[in-house]
Formats: sequence, structure tokens, C-alpha cells
Amino acid sequence: MANEQNLKRFGHEKQTLSRDEAEKNGREGGLASGETRRKNGYLRRAAQTLLQSSVTGNNRTVLLNTGCSEDELDNYSLVVFAIMQKALKGDVSAFNSLRDLIGENPTNKVEVEDINERWRAQVRYEYAMELLKKHDGHGVLTMDMDWINTGEGDLIISDEDKQ
Repeated sequence: MANEQNLKRFGHEKQTLSRDEAEKNGREGGLASGETRRKNGYLRRAAQTLLQSSVTGNNRTVLLNTGCSEDELDNYSLVVFAIMQKALKGDVSAFNSLRDLIGENPTNKVEVEDINERWRAQVRYEYAMELLKKHDGHGVLTMDMDWINTGEGDLIISDEDKQ
């Protein structure tokens, strides 16, 4: 439950807006937000149209020589080809972009798996400590570290030392 003494009224430290002023500011913000969303939507559609458009001339010949099929001859393929050219010249960020594009970023995969497993181990440890607290701190907690690390093994609280 909230502690009423810690709560602050909105606008208490500064001049409070009237309802009409607040509505006006909200309306103006909403209109500006809508305009920005429309612009961004237009730019996204324009970029998609340009990237999906067909490649002609020398660029078409270059892509055909790299093994692209007729239905792959678009600006997407041309951009990937240009990134590949940069990567072959030693541009590490171009290489990273290609690697990420094909889903081969090992750092992200390992970090997510590692974080998830560490989180699970922490939850298991906290669960074991809560069980011990429920035993009033008495008794023997036998905890196999495999149980903490993997969830396999034994977690036993016995009443041997409980008086």
C-alpha cells in the first residue's frame, strides 16, 4: 500500500495548469506526434519501394555474375553486395552488419542464454533461502550445488537440529 507522505501531487512544486491548458497541450502534442508518425511512415514506405525496385544496367550484370537469380535482382541484393565489397576490404563494421543480417551474431546468443541461466540459478538460490527461513533458521539445509546451478540434484531441509 502506498505511503501517503511519500506521494507528491502532480504539478505541486510548479504552477498547476488549468484543465483547459492541459487539454490544449495534450492535443498539440498528439497532433505533432501524429505528424511525425506520418512522416516516418512515408519515409519507411519510400525506402521499401526503392530497395524493392529492379536493378538495371551494369549493376544488373554484376549481380547476375555473382550468382543472383532473376527474381533476386533488386536494390536489396545490390546493397548486400556493396556491404560485402566493403567487408572484403577489411571494414569490420560491414562484416558485422553482414553477420548480423544472416543471424550469426554469437555474442547475443551466448549472452542471452547465460543471463537466463544465471537468473534461474539466482531464483533457485532465493527459493532455498526462503525455505530455510520458514524453518525459523533451525534445521540443516542440505543443498547440492548442482541443484542451484542446473535445477538437478537434491535440496533437503531436515529437522535434525531443531529443538
